[in-house]
Amino acid sequence: ELSERLKEGLNLEDKEISLMFGIQWDLVLKYIETKGENAEDGTLIDETAIKSDSTKWGNYANATFKVTNTNAKYSENNGASYDPVPAEGYPKTNLARLLTTGATERNSVAGIYDIAGNVNEWTLEKTTISGYPCSGRGGVYNYLGSNYPASGRSIDTTSNSYDFIGFRPALY
Repeated sequence: ELSERLKEGLNLEDKEISLMFGIQWDLVLKYIETKGENAEDGTLIDETAIKSDSTKWGNYANATFKVTNTNAKYSENNGASYDPVPAEGYPKTNLARLLTTGATERNSVAGIYDIAGNVNEWTLEKTTISGYPCSGRGGVYNYLGSNYPASGRSIDTTSNSYDFIGFRPALY
C-alpha cells in the first residue's frame, strides 16, 4: 500500500500518513486565503487567485518569474531529465517548465509550496465516475493558471502515469 511505503521511506514510525482528502485540500486553500500573502513578494493571494486564476503564485505555462534557488532543478523535457539552476538564476518565462518542489518562494504561501501549478496532485476525494476513483487537485505546469487554478479538480485513472501528476501526503 502506498501510505505504508511512504511511511517507511520517510521514517515516520510514530505518524499516520495518507493522501490528502479533498476537504483537507480545501481547508489548506482556506488557510492560504486567510494568510493572504505570497512569501517572496507579498502578492495578495485572495479568493480569485485560488479559484479563478492562480498564475501569480503558481508554476504555470503562462507564469513568468526567476528561480534563484541554486538547490532547485528544472526540466525542459517533461521530467525526463533535470538541470540545476545556475548561479545567476533561471528565468522561467512563458514556457512549460517543471520545477522541483520548493524551487522558489514565489510559489509559497505560509510555508506551503507548489499547491498552485507545477503538478496536479492525487487526493482521496471521490469522483462520480467509477473508473476514476481519485480527484487530482491544484494546477499543471504545462497549462494556464486560469485553466487549472489551485482549487481545480480533475479526474483520471490512477493506473496512468504522467509527468504532471504528483501527490501531497497528509501527516497526523
